[in-house]
Amino acid sequence: MSEDSAFERLSPELQQQILLQSDTLDTLYALIRASPRLYQVFRLNKETILSTIALCQFHPAVQPEAMAIAKLEQQQHHSKPGTQSQRDISLSFCDTFPNQIYRWCEANALGPVSADLCKLDGTIQFFIKDYGRNTLPVLDQLGQSQDLRILPEYRSYNHIPQPQLSLTETGRLQRALCRFEVYRCLFSRCSHDHHGIHKCLIDPPLTTGEQAKVFLQDLPGFQVDEIACIRDYLVRRLRGIYDELENQAVRTLPVEALTFEEFDESAMWRSPFFLFTTQAQHQQQDHLEHLLSLGLPYIRQILESSGEEQRDLFLHHVRGSVVDHLERDFLSKALQCLGLNPNIISDRNAWLGIEKEFTPACDENGYSELPQGWLWGYYHLEPSKYAHPAYKGLRDWGYVFWDYDRLQESGILRRDPNEVRKICFSDYHGRHKPSVEQRLHALCPSVNDPEYGSDGQESFSSMDEFIDWDADDLVLGSH
Repeated sequence: MSEDSAFERLSPELQQQILLQSDTLDTLYALIRASPRLYQVFRLNKETILSTIALCQFHPAVQPEAMAIAKLEQQQHHSKPGTQSQRDISLSFCDTFPNQIYRWCEANALGPVSADLCKLDGTIQFFIKDYGRNTLPVLDQLGQSQDLRILPEYRSYNHIPQPQLSLTETGRLQRALCRFEVYRCLFSRCSHDHHGIHKCLIDPPLTTGEQAKVFLQDLPGFQVDEIACIRDYLVRRLRGIYDELENQAVRTLPVEALTFEEFDESAMWRSPFFLFTTQAQHQQQDHLEHLLSLGLPYIRQILESSGEEQRDLFLHHVRGSVVDHLERDFLSKALQCLGLNPNIISDRNAWLGIEKEFTPACDENGYSELPQGWLWGYYHLEPSKYAHPAYKGLRDWGYVFWDYDRLQESGILRRDPNEVRKICFSDYHGRHKPSVEQRLHALCPSVNDPEYGSDGQESFSSMDEFIDWDADDLVLGSH
């Protein structure tokens, strides 16, 4: 852009206002690359401009939670001895959750948050796209037929253009993903950054019963189910990777890698392949829960990686300390601690008094007050628990997120929810199938000498010498 143009001669204050009107961070980047003057204005006002635009990427009702995540992250990584304990931080935050989070943010102003907000925006956008690709095919198929098996990943649908979501659908997904991340910041025993695991408490800051009471119990029932939908989706995606890593291990590991002296349990625990042993089968869910507790940025790294990098991210800190990272007191347990939903009768009566062909009214923030899919799912039902396990089949396609028009077009509203909810992703097979250890020993039933492999050749000292983790046939979660 010419330095003599009228645009370049505008005052810095006006140029800053122009930059603040950028609708996305990509637009901002294009502007400052096109004009040296705008770049200088940006450099002088970087924090204000970046934080404003990044925050505007979130639905207005979600912005306080996005800001809270950025501030919670700062507190985690820059806390000093003698400051508030994690328990005190969690309780003080929950005193303002969900409707007065801004009060907590104002009282906990630590420093610049623009970088954290930009990273959060990128992470939330990634998961919204991935969630749409992996759940909307289930909705479309269930609307037409119940002959369906729900898989960890719908890779065959990746050629379909990214579905266009409404502002309300995007807002609901942003809310659920941000609340999942807030929950992780508040209650996780372990946290992760580019230096690795930097905190692993013996116990969570609050018990799971306390977590359920202070964070989940006062939310409307459909908003609890939003968080449960995200939890189920992440477990399903991680289970698909777990299954593929196990299959890859069977194809590439020598049987000696999972052969231990009788009664030498310590050697098994120290093994980098402990999670492939028979004993670890019943602890797989605890490991998946641990990965959930590391948060969305870490899970994104797992989903976007492949080969050896993905294996290392998925099985990190297994050698010698796996028992410290098995997680039994996080979100899944807290959801189980919730009791009956006291509002289910009034919510159901609201549905009975509404015409069938309606577009749900929105509250002042643009949200549908009671999502159509949630009302349909609980139609003619007795009072139910929050996040009832019987409704996992509905949560597997995100029944609380989608607008009336999308649900109507899919055909799902013409089906009986009691039949549809029986079709769900089951983790039972993943946790109860033969372990890698059993499968390897079935292929090589006799190992006579620990110095030699099953083919009579001398074994190597490092098991990684046997592994081609970058093999072309490594495909995530496809069946």
